[in-house]
Amino acid sequence: MKHLQRNIKQECNPVVDIFEKHYNTLIFFGRNLGADKVLIEDCIQDLFLKFCENESLILGAHNPQAYLKSSLRRELLKKMDKKVTHLDASANVLEISVPSYEELLINQQSSLQESLSVKEALSQLSKSQKTIMTMRFYRSMSYEDIAAKLGITKRTVYNQVHDAMKKMKANFS
Repeated sequence: MKHLQRNIKQECNPVVDIFEKHYNTLIFFGRNLGADKVLIEDCIQDLFLKFCENESLILGAHNPQAYLKSSLRRELLKKMDKKVTHLDASANVLEISVPSYEELLINQQSSLQESLSVKEALSQLSKSQKTIMTMRFYRSMSYEDIAAKLGITKRTVYNQVHDAMKKMKANFS
């Protein structure tokens, strides 16, 4: 890398100054795009070699950092697309499914209905069962802690949770 930088410095000093000034920002930017560091460094090198060949591209930019970021994004996407195409050809691509807006709405509605069903089932419990269920499942307390806090035996806590679960299951059926 230092050998390459030394050769580049001799050929195109203004571009190297921009390179040195924005290098870390570009690495960080590329990482935020989800690319690995080696790919980012390769793309940055390719970009600056391209800018050394045609200095007017970067030196004429109104905002060099923004220009570099958009150029890096394009370069990364191009190389990442080539990798995906290569993987597609060898049939080793992991298929990613993104839920549609309708699916998200259905899931949200289902979650809301489940929440209402749980609330309805909880309302059918006695006050002591509600208290114990809240301590056990909403506060994540152990059976021992619940027994100590309420001044009852651990066996009573087990029995209350079991009875409450049976009542709740009956309400769901």
